[in-house]
Amino acid sequence: KKRIISNNFEFIIVYGRRRVGKTELIKQACVGESVFYYFSHDSNNLGFFYEEVAQKFPEMQKFTISWKNIFEFLQSRVKIIIFDEVQNIFKENKDVGNIFAELIDEYIRQNSPLKIIMSGSSVSLLSSSILQDPSPLYGRKTWSLKLYPIRIMDLKLFYPTRTFKEI
Repeated sequence: KKRIISNNFEFIIVYGRRRVGKTELIKQACVGESVFYYFSHDSNNLGFFYEEVAQKFPEMQKFTISWKNIFEFLQSRVKIIIFDEVQNIFKENKDVGNIFAELIDEYIRQNSPLKIIMSGSSVSLLSSSILQDPSPLYGRKTWSLKLYPIRIMDLKLFYPTRTFKEI
């Protein structure tokens, strides 16, 4: 939560296999903040992202469709941009890493308070697209979290008075 409420730019990666609670964790961490949430599609993500922004903020329609225009537009309207299942964007467009890297560098230089959160379940693709060298985004994340499925032994800590059978 401290990264969400900070006045610094943050580029946060949350990843792990499907159904471990990534989206819910992010949404709960962002409660009370101005957020734009985008669930990535298999194709035409730039178009869909633009349409969703324009649906929420009709004045977006004055701008041409580009990642840079959308980010610049949203930066003055929301505190947090969330990309869920972001691996779909990277699968669709191999150059998007370079585009995002340029935008992130600009926000860092501007001392922007914007938060960009990317979440995904394709661990290998996220690693190669964001977390590892030679990805253009390598070294730009300010924080990352890999979520694992909760184990029954861990549930016992949450419910100490319950038996394993009840859990």
